[in-house]
Amino acid sequence: MPDRPNIVIITMDQLRWDALGCVGNPVVRTPNIDRLAREGARCEHFFVQSPVCQPSRATMFTGRYPRAHGVKWNWHNLPERESTLAATLSDAGYHTHAIGKMHFTPIDKLHGFDDRFFVEGKMFSEYDEYRTRLREKGLVDVYFEHVKQWGNPENYGTATFPLGDDNYVDTYIGRNAKRIISADNREPFFYWVSFCNPHMPFDPPEPFDSMYPPESVDMPSDFPHIQHSRIPEFRTSSGQRDFSPLTEQKLRKVIANYYGCISLVDREIGGVLDALESRGVLDDTVIIFLSDHGEMLGHRGQLWKGRMLYDHLVRVPFIVRYPPEIGGGQIISDLVQATDIMPTILDYAGISGAPGIQGRSIRRLIRKDEVDWRQWAFAEAGGVKMARTHTWKLIHYVGKSYGELYNLEADPLELENLYDRPEYASKRAEMTQLLVNILIETEDPLPEAALGTPYEGIAGDHPQQEYGGRDRDAYLR
Repeated sequence: MPDRPNIVIITMDQLRWDALGCVGNPVVRTPNIDRLAREGARCEHFFVQSPVCQPSRATMFTGRYPRAHGVKWNWHNLPERESTLAATLSDAGYHTHAIGKMHFTPIDKLHGFDDRFFVEGKMFSEYDEYRTRLREKGLVDVYFEHVKQWGNPENYGTATFPLGDDNYVDTYIGRNAKRIISADNREPFFYWVSFCNPHMPFDPPEPFDSMYPPESVDMPSDFPHIQHSRIPEFRTSSGQRDFSPLTEQKLRKVIANYYGCISLVDREIGGVLDALESRGVLDDTVIIFLSDHGEMLGHRGQLWKGRMLYDHLVRVPFIVRYPPEIGGGQIISDLVQATDIMPTILDYAGISGAPGIQGRSIRRLIRKDEVDWRQWAFAEAGGVKMARTHTWKLIHYVGKSYGELYNLEADPLELENLYDRPEYASKRAEMTQLLVNILIETEDPLPEAALGTPYEGIAGDHPQQEYGGRDRDAYLR
């Protein structure tokens, strides 16, 4: 086992936790991602801390909650004071390279990476490597006209990509990831390979556009259950679109194209694995696969994402492959979070930590060691906060008289809101107390205590600041 293994993170954008073959989806075909699960460990209850891209990615990149790192919604800058995963690994001697969609702002910064192959999201309107290449080929005008269809209620962006597979954004990212990995000879390395799909518009090129006939996909069991609740945040979806024109016929095509986008990315992930294998480093590399958030995909009659904290958006796939230490086919059932990614990677890399980390390494969970692990997951979208256990979920709306409470064992789709039911008043109070405790326990630990100052000679010794009942070192472990 190498002292400092290589590290690769592979991310997708807007991938639901249940849209992979390895989790039992009977339709979508994902052989390469399934291989990672078959040869590694899969966390079946993994949660991101935000339902949209930038705050979720910033949490992966810092090990800190959105209210701590400051990226609380899209288009918020990542503060320069934040210690990033890439910078920490670079300082420890890793060669670090970002490939694909990072979705950080300021958008032109490296954010700690040594190198960056700059390709942003499908709806990016400026010129990165990908759109510059399309411009050179005389294709960029057709591309921008196509992307504008993403919000068209006639098809919700399900048109076939008009420029073919060879010119598709994730084909381009995958091809260049394979090229970069194959040509590089520096070790240890950290690559973050970040694909743009299955984010809307749902527009795979042929043959992926016809891979899944619309009549073959499973419809959400709660469609067309349009819950026009009194909770206005529920209706604040991405782009604030009206989904009343979403018919079963349209939704079937959306789902079919969504699956097609996933299968295309799976093919490109196979190319990344091939490049690592050809270079002879596949089994010396910790590979982590996940998504930044999920997708409503017709549940509750909605598409896309927004200020909603349902599992459709905050529960995502998470897989770790590292054969020297991880046996194949493991399932981790504990509640794991995006805050845990950075400390886990630093643990494998033999790096003690970084300032302000709020997550914990899951390495001992994977090894089946006895671990006193948290019994909750937390997510937030501005003033909307979620506390979730294995069996219950509370969604709290700051300053509002309403809220949401769900029994997840009886109601996994979170359709029957028990918040105002008198018979669940004690459970509501219990979950509210849990949320309060989470918010207090996870207060920003920065700035850290300045121990060993000249004042101690007169003022005497003082115990370290406690974090949730544990000292700082225990908290960071």
